[in-house]
Amino acid sequence: MQSLPPGPEEELLSITSRVNRAYAKRLGFDYLSYVGPDSDSFLLNDLFRLRETDGDEFKEDCKDSDSDDCTTGTDSETSIGDEGDDSTASSPPAIPMHNYDTVMVLQSDAVIVQLDYNIRNLVQADKLVACGVDKNAMTREGVWNVYSDVVVWNLNHPLVHNVTQLWFASNEYDKRKVAKGPDGDSLAAILMNLTDQEGDVVQEIPKDMVNGLSGTIIKQDRKSTSTQSITEKDLPRMIPVMQGISDNVCYRYYPQCEIVY
Repeated sequence: MQSLPPGPEEELLSITSRVNRAYAKRLGFDYLSYVGPDSDSFLLNDLFRLRETDGDEFKEDCKDSDSDDCTTGTDSETSIGDEGDDSTASSPPAIPMHNYDTVMVLQSDAVIVQLDYNIRNLVQADKLVACGVDKNAMTREGVWNVYSDVVVWNLNHPLVHNVTQLWFASNEYDKRKVAKGPDGDSLAAILMNLTDQEGDVVQEIPKDMVNGLSGTIIKQDRKSTSTQSITEKDLPRMIPVMQGISDNVCYRYYPQCEIVY
């Protein structure tokens, strides 16, 4: 699942989503790109609700949708979203009718560069979430240092619904305060508190795998920008970098990446 707010990041999505869709198709996963104001926690809540209701509630949402993705898809154990067109419309896309076990959250400037690696290996069955977090380093706010916003959720975990609801509520509270802090701070705080109460349910993704442009599995340029969110002035630098990475991945995996063209 690749999500972003409407605006400049959509241009990056047009580059990165092609490779990520090729990765999903190669491994039989689904891919969903979402452009809209709602947070990742909102989408995760909906995916969990879909799992619990077998999609019944989403059938109502699909009635007025032009998307074929309401009823089609592939593997019921996949992570990511739908294989169809990575639409950049500002309205939420219809979520496919699947009972997902795992979902990976990516941002617009993230590119999967190892198309043979199964991202479900990043999270163990007994863990709630795997993320780019360093539990041994703290921010000035006293929460775990989040070095990457790549997050893999285990939707089979009994705590996933409670945690995503807390995360969504925290995001809504931050919006009311017009908070400037990154979304990852609130998630890190929730996961820290959860670990104190429930034990270690958070798995650290090895830093070399997702650490910015040095990542061996996922490369992401977000940490290279000094702004909290990507703006028009960031694009002249970021677009050539992302395009170069995408072209390199497609060259190495051709013809598996022919979907990119």
